Amino acid sequence: MLRYLIILTYLIQSLIFSANKISKNYFYGRWELDIEKSLISNRASKSLKTDLKKKLIDHKISFSRSGKYKERFGNVITKGTWSRYKEDLAIVRIESDEKISQRRARLKLKLLNPKLTRYQKTRLEQKLYFLDRASVKSYDYKNGYLILSLKRQDKNIKLFFRKEI
Repeated sequence: MLRYLIILTYLIQSLIFSANKISKNYFYGRWELDIEKSLISNRASKSLKTDLKKKLIDHKISFSRSGKYKERFGNVITKGTWSRYKEDLAIVRIESDEKISQRRARLKLKLLNPKLTRYQKTRLEQKLYFLDRASVKSYDYKNGYLILSLKRQDKNIKLFFRKEI
């Protein structure tokens, strides 16, 4: 009887402590750029705010359950894959996109040219480096928004995306 009680206690404890936490995935679905919040966050000038409000900026992203990522900025569509690393962090890889891989192949082909000067070669290597850095994006989830932080040479830009209705 004592043996069964010990085995039962052990089984109950192992089930309780080994149960996986089910965490909510905020990233699934379609998201659209929130221009107002992005402009306020980046401290944009008033003239830029009025210019952008007049133009229709169509920037949408979608995260599917199968791990596919799609970004549409106007008529340009970029595809890739995504994975969640924390409850509020997702990493997107778009290096498999056709346009990105073609651009990388063209740059590498140009680098093989022996007639390039040192400065031309350095410039092409910089372009390849920036292309590789742009091929990986990280999205943070905070307060109902997905935040894409873009690091440019002179400043950091944050784009805020809200869930599409």
